Order: sequence, then C-alpha cells, then structure tokens
Amino acid sequence: MDMKKEMDILVSVIVPAYNIAPFLKQCLNSLVSQTYSNYEVIMVDDGSSDGSGEICDEYAEKYGYFKVVHQSNSGLGAARNSGICSANGEIIMFVDGDDWVSEDFIRIAADAMRRTSADIVCFGMWDVGNGDREPEVSFSYSQETIVDGKEALKMNIYSNLGNGRGCVIGNSAVNKAYRKCFFDNIKFPEAGRRYEDLAVMYRLLFSAERVCCIPEVSYCYRNNREGSIMNTKSLRNKGDELLAHMERYSFLKKEAPELAEKELSGIIVYYIMAALEEIVRTKKADKYNSALLNTALSVKDNILVFLKKYINDIMSDANIGIKHKTFFKFFLFKPELAMNLLGLYR
Repeated sequence: MDMKKEMDILVSVIVPAYNIAPFLKQCLNSLVSQTYSNYEVIMVDDGSSDGSGEICDEYAEKYGYFKVVHQSNSGLGAARNSGICSANGEIIMFVDGDDWVSEDFIRIAADAMRRTSADIVCFGMWDVGNGDREPEVSFSYSQETIVDGKEALKMNIYSNLGNGRGCVIGNSAVNKAYRKCFFDNIKFPEAGRRYEDLAVMYRLLFSAERVCCIPEVSYCYRNNREGSIMNTKSLRNKGDELLAHMERYSFLKKEAPELAEKELSGIIVYYIMAALEEIVRTKKADKYNSALLNTALSVKDNILVFLKKYINDIMSDANIGIKHKTFFKFFLFKPELAMNLLGLYR
C-alpha cells in the first residue's frame, strides 16, 4: 500500500456497545485524548437498553469526529460490520466498549503501518482484570517482526496450540490495525454468533502481504467483567468456538494443508469432545429447556457434518489416538448411543 504521511491517514476506530453503560465513558474518554489527529470514532449502539445508546449520542454531539449508529440488537459481529460500513478511514481499528486504550493507541499502529507498508499491524495488550487493579501485560512482542500472510497464518494456528509466547498472533480483533479494503470480502459472522474474531482472523491474516508485529502495548482489556459473553461458559459458546475451528480447518485444507493437520489433531479433537460433553451435561441438567436442547441439537448436527466430511482425515492422522478415532467412528453411526456412553464415563 502506498501509505501517505502518518498524520494524513484517516483511521476509523469502531466501538460496539451493548448494555455497558458503567464502562463506556472510560472507553470513549480514552479515545477523545488520542495523540493522533486524523481519526474518527464510529460508535455502534447494538440495541442497548441501559443508557449506552444515550452515552453514544452525548459523545457524538460533543465531538465532531465521533459518530453513532443505532441498530436493533444483532450481536458483536453485526455491530462491527455496521461500523465498517459507516467508516471512512483507510485503516480500521476496533475497541470493545468495556475496554480502554492508551493515548498513543492509534498513533503507534498508524506509524507502524506507514513505516513498514504492512497490511495488518499487531500489538500487545494489558490485562486489567475487571478494571479494579493495576494493568499487567497479558501479551506482547519482544521485538518488531514482519512476516508474510502465510507465516502470519502459521503464527495464528500456533497461538491456539499454546506454542510460544511473543511469537504468535492471537485471534483477538482489538489488538490489531487493518487496511479497510480487507473487509470488502471478509465479514464478521452475524446472527448473534460468538467467537467472531476466531471466525475471521485466519482469513484476514492469510490475505495480507505483510503483517507487522510491534512490541508496544496500548490496549487495556477488561478480562473478568461479570456478564461478559466470553466469560460465560455455555454450550452455545463451545458450539460457536468449535464451528469457527471447523471452518478454519476446511480453509486450511485448501489453502495451507501443511497447517491443517495441526488444527485437526491439536485443536479440533479437543473442542469436539468438550462440546459433546457439554451437550451431555445440558441434556441432564436442562432437559426441559427447549432453547438449550435446540442449541444442543444444532451443535451435534454441526459435528456430524464435519465428521462425515473429514472422518478419513481423522482416521489417517497419526497424532490422534485410537480411543478418539474409535469414538468418532461410533458417533457417526450411533450418535445418541455414543453420547449416552460418554455420559456414563464423564
């Protein structure tokens, strides 16, 4: 990309907000006081009922470079997509409305993108718990590193395998800056689907010619907020996480087969078993909850579709144990009986 001088590049920061009124002003105030001058903040009120939408209106009225989009509740993925559609910048960044950023959050990323002609810039994050303690670095890079898209994809897979610290690229969308044109053909999943970052990150990285990882840490992540979707252990979360991994495996089979095996044996087997165990638990504990039972059926069907398509890959993978191979084969032919047996030994 032929980048202009740093301060000439318009950066669009997208802030989805859904019922986070107690935290939203801290987030928006951190964006008011940026050291970078040419930016806009797109606030997306995703059908809030706690006053978050009114807070967005207040900031849009007070600051000309703050804009607000109001929509019915559609989930984080849809909110981010709406923000992208409303953005005018060449660079896109994301900030979740219950987090906050350092004053040089935008400048550091825009400068790195200009200096290195990178398509995506990755940086470190602070873990602030629930905002009640001093920030601790949860992730950072030891030095500036530039890689191509395929190497970045490898670093992304390794982040899920837990291999290495500082040499991986995680799935979070918020500790990165992107060329806006990447989102012309890549959208966050909607319909309230969770793990939306995981569902798109591998495609964004693979599409890049240059990915730059920088040692600066500028994003403050509220890790333990009560009520946060990602802090909620549920069958829906497990099912959406598994679905994203299964989609990623299908992508890797086509685009990077040398990485597909690691995804299958190192990640998917674990998530399939975790989802099936959660289905068993749900059927025992919530057998009269029709919504949860429908979710269980949907997750089970997704697993069956995946196994039918890739059972040969599983059976030929030397890194998958015979116990799992036998169970998956049995599950394909007798899914209900297989889950009943799983419940006995859980």
